[in-house]
Amino acid sequence: MSRQRQIDELTQAVADNDERKVRRLVKNAPRAVLDGLDSEDKYTALMGAAYHNNHALVRVLIRAKCDLEVRH
Repeated sequence: MSRQRQIDELTQAVADNDERKVRRLVKNAPRAVLDGLDSEDKYTALMGAAYHNNHALVRVLIRAKCDLEVRH
């Protein structure tokens, strides 16, 4: 699976509020996937979780070591 496809799958799981899937996807995800921009909406998984006010997913992503200062 391509890196961009992994990023899009993660950001979609966040948008769907699917905590189980997010946990599975971040478990062994490389940093580039954790901090990558969604191909359509141009936001990271962490940005999406914060935007949707999903505190549980924000915690999951921070614990997975998502960069808190991603610039794009």
